[in-house]
Amino acid sequence: MLIRIAQLSKKACAGVFLSEKLKPVQERAAQTKEFDFGLPSAAQKLRVDYVRATESFSTFIPAHKSVPDNSVAYRCLESDNIEEALEQ
Repeated sequence: MLIRIAQLSKKACAGVFLSEKLKPVQERAAQTKEFDFGLPSAAQKLRVDYVRATESFSTFIPAHKSVPDNSVAYRCLESDNIEEALEQ
């Protein structure tokens, strides 16, 4: 439903879908045993899975881009409250 709302909106908006995961290069390194130097593995971060935006939404949001640690998206994960913010 969020994708359809973003597609039909008259205003600039985007539905950004996130999940906790590693960067693709970190994921490949974790699967390669010859690069296991006994270091702690990289922590998963919230990253962009995909974006569906209106034509008027001019900001490019790349797949796999990590979300800043102080983002409202992280606050949503840590709270049962409704969170809101204007993010740049």
